[in-house]
Amino acid sequence: RSDGLQVDAVIVNRAPWPQAFPEIELRFSAINGDLIASRRFAPREYLAGELAGRRQMPVAAPVQISLALLDPGPGAVNYEVRLH
Repeated sequence: RSDGLQVDAVIVNRAPWPQAFPEIELRFSAINGDLIASRRFAPREYLAGELAGRRQMPVAAPVQISLALLDPGPGAVNYEVRLH
């Protein structure tokens, strides 16, 4: 879509034990730090393929994720990723 963004990332569980997949929050802000847009993704929204429906992140295994969202516009010059 012309009004969308595709964000691809890799997350890795560096703990020595499996743990729950996090919610992933993307935040976009203006040059002055004002929040323009924010979106939180639950694991069911970003897990696909063999990991779809899984609750636990494997240990030390890279997990490729892809997030689709609406473009927050040209004023969104900064971004932040938060894991919850």
